[in-house]
Amino acid sequence: MGKRYKCLLIGLGQRAIDDHLPVLMSNALGIELMAVCDCEKNKREILEKIFSEKNKPMPNFYNDLDEMLLKEKPDFAIIATPHLTHFKIAEKLIKNKIPFLKEKPFAINLQEALALKELIEKNKVYFRLCVQRRFHPLYVYAHKALFHLNGIRHFDAHYQLHANAYYTGWRSTPEESGGGCVMDMGYHYVDLLYWYFGIPEQIFSVAAPKNHDNLSYSIEETTITSFKYRDGLVGNLFLSLCESQKFEELKVYGKSGSIQLQREFLKRFDNDNNLVESLTRTPAWPSAVAEVLHDFIDNFDDFEIVKNECKAGVAVIKMIDAIYSSIKEKKSIIISN
Repeated sequence: MGKRYKCLLIGLGQRAIDDHLPVLMSNALGIELMAVCDCEKNKREILEKIFSEKNKPMPNFYNDLDEMLLKEKPDFAIIATPHLTHFKIAEKLIKNKIPFLKEKPFAINLQEALALKELIEKNKVYFRLCVQRRFHPLYVYAHKALFHLNGIRHFDAHYQLHANAYYTGWRSTPEESGGGCVMDMGYHYVDLLYWYFGIPEQIFSVAAPKNHDNLSYSIEETTITSFKYRDGLVGNLFLSLCESQKFEELKVYGKSGSIQLQREFLKRFDNDNNLVESLTRTPAWPSAVAEVLHDFIDNFDDFEIVKNECKAGVAVIKMIDAIYSSIKEKKSIIISN
């Protein structure tokens, strides 16, 4: 039997309830959920109900993070709280030398990203970011299959869904969330583009008009962004969180064919549009939290992975920062190395 890990869950929002708790309660990875913290007092009752329905013993519950860190001695922690709170929580975990996995984004701006990277690397605390596409089999295979294209020329990425969580609350303002369709839902896709193609040298982005004039939210809902890379590669990314249907697709075109990637399938074509290979996944999108946590534990204390994670986090925030600057300044933005 392998080592067992004691875990703290910080934040009990819908993401934690739907994705993290089922994995942590399953004991499949040898993880013991020893305590949960959320500043909202009613979350204790929600947690009690969840564990009661599964006939499992309730973990300790706290409304105060400092109290939890004083009383509990975990092997690692998971941060699943609103974006604005991530840095201060991470800072406390680092101070206490507690390894942690956190939900995206890496940070809500470039200044915070650089500060978090410095804190992690200076204190050598094991850290990972929960970016699910890096663990989805089709996206992993597509990344490896890019070399079949014999030089990538251009790409077209499209990610849209229908959401209303940004109408009110912390997701409704860039001051608390860091942004809307780009920083929140779009973070995953910007990370995907960085993973596949690296960091661009130039970005130009525009945002569509507000969809609901009668509501007070101030985040962007729909954006179109163009990327230019140093090797000549160009691409476009459409992001929107207010469309009637959910849809996600990446098309990559090279000198020797193309790749079409969706959540359900991957298809690769030659230059005559003949299908060369095809892969499918059913169900298309089970929660990747189990895979993320397995990788987190499997590479525990591997600081080379941590450095790469920090490098990627800063690069993605640089790209997102450039997108927002381009929208605000109405011009293309050059990204410095």
